[in-house]
Amino acid sequence: MKAKLRNIVNSKLFTLTMLLLIIIVVFEFVTKGMMLSARNIRSIFQSVSVVTFLSIGCGMLLISGNTDLSLGGVGTLGPMVDYCIAGLCLLRLGQCCYGKLP
Repeated sequence: MKAKLRNIVNSKLFTLTMLLLIIIVVFEFVTKGMMLSARNIRSIFQSVSVVTFLSIGCGMLLISGNTDLSLGGVGTLGPMVDYCIAGLCLLRLGQCCYGKLP
């Protein structure tokens, strides 16, 4: 029993999990309870979602034996095109694609 517990405590997974918990507790106290709020967690998931989908696609390509280095270009070009379209709408129509500006 002691050897099994010692193996668990000495594992990298246990160390990283404890480090993550310590960081979460410290930031929870520093931000006065805002770290684990529903709004903050939703914001984190929204920020990570694009990178997650690109990583899943890149992982599938690498596992299948193919290489594709264009994900960075596509991930960069998409938002740039969106900003250009929004800028043209703003210049020509006086309003943004999402509605009128105040």
